[in-house]
Amino acid sequence: MNQRKRGVRAFGICLMGVLGSMATSAVAAQADEWQSKLTATEKFAGKLEKETTALLESKVGISETPISVHCSALTLSDGLLFPSGTALAILSFTKCETKLKGVKSADCTPKEPIEALILALPILHNNVTYILIKSDTAELKGVFVEIKFGVGLCAVPTTPVSGTVVAECTNGLCSNSQSMHLIVPNNTGLFSEDTLKFGKNPLTFTAATELELSGSGAGQNWSGLG
Repeated sequence: MNQRKRGVRAFGICLMGVLGSMATSAVAAQADEWQSKLTATEKFAGKLEKETTALLESKVGISETPISVHCSALTLSDGLLFPSGTALAILSFTKCETKLKGVKSADCTPKEPIEALILALPILHNNVTYILIKSDTAELKGVFVEIKFGVGLCAVPTTPVSGTVVAECTNGLCSNSQSMHLIVPNNTGLFSEDTLKFGKNPLTFTAATELELSGSGAGQNWSGLG
């Protein structure tokens, strides 16, 4: 995927500008001060928690037909965690199926992999550390990815997923030093200005993702957020 590789290279050049963009989020603007516990850039990887799946739920078309994309595999690859606490990775969904009005539609199976280059920023809200996730591909203007659905009989058009989402750690505080951090989207409405859209409709994203250091740091305790 050439576009994502260009994004990775550009990130290294524009890191200071990206960090400055934290202030553009309503959540980040209200964030308390934070400090990273890392002293060097680390590699990391992520995957779905065992026996769980990822789910995207929204509506589509003029009739606002309920649609869900259910994926049994989610990975974060080429992850870089910087001493600032900022992270960059490629988010990929595979083994997916589509349901329309709750009924599986083989004709509308999404084309795989569904991939997006993401940027994650640590934020503090009421002394609790959260993770603001956004697209790192500036030319897409906030669009994470465009999902393409099947061929022929499928009436669901290619649809962009855009916006921002805030995640939280559920197996202890994000600021704890531990070998694995389990993160999930915060769908409680606490961060009402950071939402996702499927086309023009609201999108709910549900997944539990395990994050661990990889490469030379594999198996070590860590916390990029403090």
